[in-house]
Formats: sequence, C-alpha cells, structure tokens
Amino acid sequence: MELEEYFETLLSEVRQVAIADGSTKKNAFLKCAMDRVVDFGDVDNYESIAIDQNFDENWQADAWHYDENFQSLWIIINLFDGSTTLDEMTNLTTTELQTEANRARRFLVKCVNDNPADFSTRGQDLFSFAGEIKNKWPITKEIKILFVTNRPLSGRFDNRPLSDINNRKTSLSIWDINRFKSVELAETEREEIEIDFSENPISVLEASKAENLISYLAVMPAEKLAEIYGTWKSRVLEQNVRSFLQNRTNVNKGIRLTIEQNPERFFAYNNGITTTAENIEFDDEKRIIKVQNLQIVNGGQTTAQIYHAHRAGKDLSAVTVQMKLNLVTQPDFVNELVPYIARFANKQNPVSEADLFSNSPYHRKMEEFSRRVIPPVVEGNILPEQWFYERSRGQYLNEQADMTPPQKRDFQKMYPKPKLITKTDIALVINAFDQVPWECCKGAQANFKYFAGKVDYEKNKAKYNKYYFQETIVKTIIQRQLRKEVQGQEWYSGFLANIVWYTVSWLSNCMERNNVGLDTNSLWKTQLPPEELIDACIPVAKNVYDHLAAHQGNPTTYSKGKTCWANMQEVLTEIPLDLRSGILLDIDEIKRLRRDAEGEEGGMTEAEWEIYLTQIDNNTWASIRTFIGNNMTHNLNQFITTLENQQLLQNFQTIQLVPHVRAYIEGGGEITGPPEAL
Repeated sequence: MELEEYFETLLSEVRQVAIADGSTKKNAFLKCAMDRVVDFGDVDNYESIAIDQNFDENWQADAWHYDENFQSLWIIINLFDGSTTLDEMTNLTTTELQTEANRARRFLVKCVNDNPADFSTRGQDLFSFAGEIKNKWPITKEIKILFVTNRPLSGRFDNRPLSDINNRKTSLSIWDINRFKSVELAETEREEIEIDFSENPISVLEASKAENLISYLAVMPAEKLAEIYGTWKSRVLEQNVRSFLQNRTNVNKGIRLTIEQNPERFFAYNNGITTTAENIEFDDEKRIIKVQNLQIVNGGQTTAQIYHAHRAGKDLSAVTVQMKLNLVTQPDFVNELVPYIARFANKQNPVSEADLFSNSPYHRKMEEFSRRVIPPVVEGNILPEQWFYERSRGQYLNEQADMTPPQKRDFQKMYPKPKLITKTDIALVINAFDQVPWECCKGAQANFKYFAGKVDYEKNKAKYNKYYFQETIVKTIIQRQLRKEVQGQEWYSGFLANIVWYTVSWLSNCMERNNVGLDTNSLWKTQLPPEELIDACIPVAKNVYDHLAAHQGNPTTYSKGKTCWANMQEVLTEIPLDLRSGILLDIDEIKRLRRDAEGEEGGMTEAEWEIYLTQIDNNTWASIRTFIGNNMTHNLNQFITTLENQQLLQNFQTIQLVPHVRAYIEGGGEITGPPEAL
C-alpha cells in the first residue's frame, strides 16, 4: 500500500470515528493515533485533556500519561492536519517541532508552578491533570514529549536532545504518517528490532537443535542488557504482554540486593533470561554480532531490575546474566512457540495464563465468528455489513493489501471501518457489563490483562459460541452509542471513558437486580442501538460525571479503585427497565438461550443432550466416573446412577453433568451406546 493510499484510509477512519463519537476530526485522530501507539507498546495508556473554556493554544497539551514504573511523565501533542490529500501537506520540520516542544514545556511548567484554579475549573480534565502532576512532580524522573501527526516528517529532521525541565531528563518522540503506516502494515505487530553486539561480540554455545528451532547458551553483560531495555522497553518483552515490573516481590528485592551487594555472584544466583530471535548474525569466530527481533519471553523482572540499577548509577561492570537464546528459523512458528517457552521456562515469577492470552484460541474463535456470522441487512442498506474482529493490529489493512480497487471497495462495504472491533475493545465492553468499571478505567492494556484472567476458554469452549459473539456485539453497539451521546451533552467537559464505563456497569447492575437482560436476538437483527435505553442512561451518566467532578483528589485516579464503584452505587439513579420494550428478556429465558447455544457449539442442544445421555452404557459411565475423579460430587454421582438405571434427568441435572461428559470426550474418552459420539 502506497503512503497516499494509507493516508486516505486513515483519514476515512478519522471521519468515521468523528461521526460515531460526535467529535471533531482532530479529537478523532488523537483517539485513532493513540490507540495505535498504546497497542504498539510505546505508552501503556493515555488520558485525553478536553479543551475547556480557558484553553490557550500557547501552552495546553492534548493528552498525558504517567508511567508509575519508570516515574516518567508523557505529554502528548496532537498535530493533526485537516488537509484532504497528502499532496496538500508540507513536511513537518525541525523548526515546527521545536516550537511545539516549547509549547509542551510551557504547559508543563505552568501546571507545576501555578495553582490549577488559576487557569482551569474544578471538574475539568485540565484541572485534574494539573493537580495530579503537581503531586507527582517530586518523584518524577523523566519527561517524554510525544507528537502524533498525520503529516510526514521531514527527511532533514534533526532530532536534537532537549534540555532538561527542572533537572528532569526530557526526550522527544514522533509518530508521523510514515511510522503509522510502517507499523500497521508490518506482517508482525512490532517494528524490526535489531540489536548490535559488534563492538563486544558474544560467545555462544549451541545447546540443541530441532525443527524450526536452534537453542544457544550465552553470557549477556548486564550493561548491554540495560542498554537494550532502555532503548526498546516493552517492545523486547513477550509479544503483547504488558508487564508491571516493580520492586514488590521477594524475587525482585533479591535481584536488586544481589546487584548492590554481590554483583560478581549475580550469574550464580539468578536464573537469567530466556529469549527468542528471528535471525542471528555471527562473525568469523562464531560469536554473535547482531540479533533481529529479540524478545525476552522470560526474565522480564531480571531485565527491569538491571535497568533500574543502571539508571540509579549502580556499577554493573561485574554483573553478567545467563541468556538462553532460541533462534526460531521459521517466522510462522513464532506465535506457536513463544507461549510454550514463556509458560514452561521460568521458575522465578512464572508468566501467568493471562500474560499468554494474546495468543489464545479465544481470539481465533472470535475472529472466526466475525467472518462467518452475517448480520441481517439493516433497513436502508442493500447488503449486510459484517463486524471485523481484528485479532492483531493491522489485520484489517493487511487483508486489503493485494486487492484491486474494486475488490477493496467491496471488502470495505462488507466490513466497514466503524464495525472494526479489537481484542481490547471486547475486553473493555465485557468487563463493563460484568460490573468492574474500575478495571476498565485503568486503561486498555491493564484491563485486557484482567479480562484474560477471567476467560476459561480451555475449560469451557462451548460457552464461547455464536450467541456469545452476538451478545458481545450488541453490548458494543450500546457502549459506542452511549459514548457518542455523552459527548453531545451540555454538561460534558471531560472524563469520557470513565463516565461511559461506570454508566454501562450501572445499567448492567440495574438489569441484574431486576432479573432481566438484553434481548440479544432482537437487537442483533436491527444492528441499531436501543434509543430508549440509551436515553434512560444519560441521566445516570450525568450523575457519574457529577460524582467524579466533586471528588477532592484526581477523578481519573479515583475511578480506578473499587471504592469509587461502591460510592457511586449510593448516588446513581435507577434506570427504568420495561420488558415490554422489546429489547429486554427475563433472565431465565436468557440463560436458556445461552444453554442452547452451548449445546449447539458442542454439537447438540440441551434437549438432544438429554436423549444422548440416556443412551450411554454403564461401562462408559464407569469410565466417566474415573475421569471425573476428585471432582466427583454426591449430586453428580446420583445423576449418573439415575442414568444407569435407565431413568431421565431433569433439565438442571443435565446441565450440570454435560460439561464433564464433554470434557471426557475431548480428553480422548470413548463413548459406547449412542449411535454416534460428539
């Protein structure tokens, strides 16, 4: 895809987001751009700063983020250009960026030195940001100014180091249209990472060799490891995993103490790091001089502690780290191999299943549903519009990479950009409806990690079926429309995401207490947000905003804690719910629909399972009892006995027994009796 074409595609997305959110194109670009930056891993999260009545373009920024792990403050400047073609634009020059960097500096200095009440109003984004930065300034070590722009950066750009701000190291980074294109259209989710060891080549020992994999043992100098991590940060950590590397565990404290007190013993005490690479270049003496796409799949804690020690001025010259380096010779094998290395290799702080969730079959299943489950044709359209589940950043564009213009137009008609949904989108929506809004407010990546811990795909595959997918889409439609409506309210002046997640959670809470839920089948057919339900949520959204704005501390920080949800429930108004509206169902009916969907996903409906179980012979039931083993309860044993006596089970009994029978079959157990097994 040429740059001009990518520019037009991005601008089209910006227009669609602006329409969907009811916002300006500039604000829509900030969202589109920062979603990419966060997904890439440069920044873990970001908070927009809504323009208030005291806006002054000479000093106000557009977004910010505070990285607690590295005590670094990100100031984000949005340099969106409204030109409709790339030819209309000029390249972004060093002079322009220096001017913008000075604007960011003035903004930061004003927030640190002045009283927030002098230039903003309580309840505004700017007021909260200024107060937060004022509080964190004493512990802040680093300032990062990030520019996002749809303009191309001049080839003559001179990335001069910025002078410190009040003795805080200050650096500049830029995401221009070229960088967005190169990252999004890359075949992997990461830019090429090339580590150069040519000044001090590393000796290695080939330890093992297998199909698609060669494993080496090496000794990594700690100073070099600190340099690598300082340069690439989360981009050299296991793909799509956001690690929170703080001095909280005994392992971390031990690593730190060893570096400080016994650096020469570090190699002996520490398990080292496990890495993967896609290519290794050797010199004539078979020493490593270059490594491409290095990924630390285990040992992130060790790496971060070494980096922190380096930044603190500790002498690392005597510290070396054992490195297991796995060369993956077939790129397609990386996604299959990395999770297993990460799961089995580490004995210090094991990588959790949640950390590996980005590679989970759950995402492939959701992707499959989005490609084959076709919604009804919406009134006014000729053809149906499908939802596109993007399992990894860039899939939507890569699908179109080799298409002719007519094919591309057809693809975009079938999968319009507003119906693109990512894995972090789904995690946010589901967690909000699961009534954990404080997790949503922690940001897309932190929320995704929490969501990963809840998904039991391997244990209950049938749960994640077509109906589950449709439920998730219906919830997404409601959340997106609510977001748009909130932005259009006269009272709205900030905390958009926080307002939306708490309002959605309260809607879910009201439905739960009234024993009703969304009529997924009805709402799926229309593909439209239920207007009366959205309208009923707006007063609640106003309550949420008022509660956050009245908080004496930082509302954004407050919204990330359970206490906020507990307090919020005391002040929110009840949402009126009417079963006669045609958009709600009794909860028992919803449970029945979910059970039937699970049966269909597993191969049979609930009624078919009842018949199927009666046909299983007693020898097989004996094997199933053995398989269930320690999980056998008195009730399950009685249900099996009933079937052995050729008697029927009641519905609730069948529901409890089916998962165990399905697990037995999936585990390789043979069923004798019925005409055919699952």
